[in-house]
Amino acid sequence: MPVESPPVIFNPDDHSYVWEPTGQASRWSVSSVCNTKTPAEVAAIERYRHVWEPRGTHVHLCLENFLKGKSVDPGDYNEFVEPLLALPFWNDFVLVAAEHRMMDLKRAVGGTLDAIGYWQDQLVLLDLKTGSAPRWYSTNRQLGAYLCMFNQHHGLMVQNCTTIWSFPGKAFHGDWRKAGNGPWQNPTQCAIEWFDAWNDFNMF
Repeated sequence: MPVESPPVIFNPDDHSYVWEPTGQASRWSVSSVCNTKTPAEVAAIERYRHVWEPRGTHVHLCLENFLKGKSVDPGDYNEFVEPLLALPFWNDFVLVAAEHRMMDLKRAVGGTLDAIGYWQDQLVLLDLKTGSAPRWYSTNRQLGAYLCMFNQHHGLMVQNCTTIWSFPGKAFHGDWRKAGNGPWQNPTQCAIEWFDAWNDFNMF
């Protein structure tokens, strides 16, 4: 069931990816291509990097270990980790890959998908977001990038996409403003928005 990671090396110092067989380095990350924030918004976010970066890194690690059946140490982030891992969504989720590094060699774009697996017989790609308070925004562009790269590397078609949100004392699958655990994010729409993002990015 699990798939092997492509031969991609990640350099955390400059957030770059390298295709090991040829040494080709990424020129951009998925996040940089998908970014729609103004310089002022980016500056405001950067002021709190010391808060959100270690939190996001640790919560992502906890989810990865949980999905791989390894021990989980919430550390200082139990208020995020406990409700995240208690989501009923995981009861029907069978992992295929987590923290899966990939590259779109044609576009020289690298990225790491958070998790992909089978949920009730559908191949589902998901993105994990953490925050200090509930705030919904579209992740379609990112999900579209990852599903396209996953298909390029493995020849598997993603049948559904979703976002998992982790906040202090709360976790949600999908858009919590709606009733129930939805909506799902349509993979075709996600792919369209990724290609639109790439085209917009290349205009500058």
